Amino acid sequence: MKNETIEIIRKFNRFYTVAMGFLNNNYIEEFSVIEARILFELKNNPDCTQSYLVRALNVDKSYLSRIIKKFEKNTLVIKQINK
Repeated sequence: MKNETIEIIRKFNRFYTVAMGFLNNNYIEEFSVIEARILFELKNNPDCTQSYLVRALNVDKSYLSRIIKKFEKNTLVIKQINK
């Protein structure tokens, strides 16, 4: 039950973070909020895809691609093609 409650709270927070537009602001010195959320999703979802991130975070595809390229350049992520 505790894990269910935590997951419900996380879903609520993720929804309202997107709905209220907080992903467009810089709250963290090194990363924007959207960059931090993308890193969070990638860390917690090993099978995460760019199309999933576009839908889940309501982010533009080209903007997401630029962020992913920045992460690759800084060796934060390794991009792989699904077969």
